[in-house]
Amino acid sequence: MKKVLFFIPTLGAGGAERALVKLVNNLPQDKYDISVKSLFNTGIYINELNKNISYSYVFKRAFKGNVHIFKIFSPSFLYKIMIREDYDVIVSYLEGPTTRIASGCNDKNTKLINWVHTSAETKDVFLSSYRNQDEFKKCSEKYNKTVFVAKTAQDRFEQVFPNISINPIVIYNPFDREKILNRSKEESDVMSDDFNIVSIGRLMPVKGFERLIKAISKINSRNVHLYIIGEGSLRNFLQEEIDNNGLKSKVTLVGFRENPYPMLKESDLYVCSSHREGYSTTVVESLVLGVPVLTTNCSGMTEILGENQEFGMIVDNNDEALIQGLERILNDNQLYAYYKEMAQIRGLDFELMKSVEPVDRMLENI
Repeated sequence: MKKVLFFIPTLGAGGAERALVKLVNNLPQDKYDISVKSLFNTGIYINELNKNISYSYVFKRAFKGNVHIFKIFSPSFLYKIMIREDYDVIVSYLEGPTTRIASGCNDKNTKLINWVHTSAETKDVFLSSYRNQDEFKKCSEKYNKTVFVAKTAQDRFEQVFPNISINPIVIYNPFDREKILNRSKEESDVMSDDFNIVSIGRLMPVKGFERLIKAISKINSRNVHLYIIGEGSLRNFLQEEIDNNGLKSKVTLVGFRENPYPMLKESDLYVCSSHREGYSTTVVESLVLGVPVLTTNCSGMTEILGENQEFGMIVDNNDEALIQGLERILNDNQLYAYYKEMAQIRGLDFELMKSVEPVDRMLENI
């Protein structure tokens, strides 16, 4: 039985964290002795780990400037004090400090996997946890395999870092279609009688919620109401944007929902306004629930919605294109009906075991 460690900063309310829990809970118990370790003991998904998964953490909570403090010490030193036990495979499941730390393993019998969940639109996206680009290259090349959650994310990484030698593979995030459908049957928040739009994610700049709110303010074609589900550092700023633009009757910051599926199912449209994504969990979940999707052009979107936008609308990643896309889908009933039908068809493709099997093969053969 292989002893496997999945190492991640936290088990907070993000798509990568949710995907990790789904994955480890469904890997074969008779083949792998699985542990999950977080840098910081925070996050709603800790309690969702199955009982057979061993969970531990390094620090009780996050502390200010931790990324900069970690850079004072070498990866090998941090590895010795944070990992300690021996494993057959160590997976850094999210790019950042855990990737740097796990690269400090010098045991040739331990295989290392680097799991990348975002797109390298700029070098800074990846370099912030490292002393410099040379250290990033050295750490990245310590890994036996680098997993990307979308082919577009891999392509972008190789364009931005052409001189880094990695052994890449694409594995899409796992989605438990049956669980999503079942949980969507629970009671939903009361929504308006307008055309209801939902967007889900942490309230942080990369998600583009500010421009989505501005886009709603420009829509005059019909009555719409935007519900943003999630919490984060921009909550007060976004609420001020809503208040200052007289949008209280059109935009609601719902806050975090442990189960967003009932509200998502009741919506008329899901919008992803992100500046950057890896492989959007919420876009896939919308399709599973048969909700039409409009998204900015981020990593993974053509893989989810089709190169020719067969299963959802993809617009250029700028403010004006987002407004125009909303106007199109709101004003063209035939187009909206088409995307609603195609969302239901595409949603049938996301079966849990189809996405767990490639990970099983990789761990077995590495």
